Amino acid sequence: MAQPKSWLAIKAGIKYFNDEPMLSLLEEIEIVLKQHNHPDTLENFAVTHEELDQNKELQDSVSSLHARLNSTSPLSIGKINNYIEKNIHEFVEIVA
Repeated sequence: MAQPKSWLAIKAGIKYFNDEPMLSLLEEIEIVLKQHNHPDTLENFAVTHEELDQNKELQDSVSSLHARLNSTSPLSIGKINNYIEKNIHEFVEIVA
């Protein structure tokens, strides 16, 4: 989220592939980070591990979201892969 253009592009890609579980997770990540005044640019991003250790609420939220990301990511990759395989013409032009 500290790179707004990239974050929006990621969300747009997830929407394109109709991956609701991942989109929901990304939106939950946004909510948690906004609740804790996340940095909005890379230049402002200076959160240390010590700060995370001191904010147990944020640490618990991030840990939970990270676990969900680890379990959701393979499903998203599989869904995207299947879509591309079934719709290869949308992604690759084969010239004879």
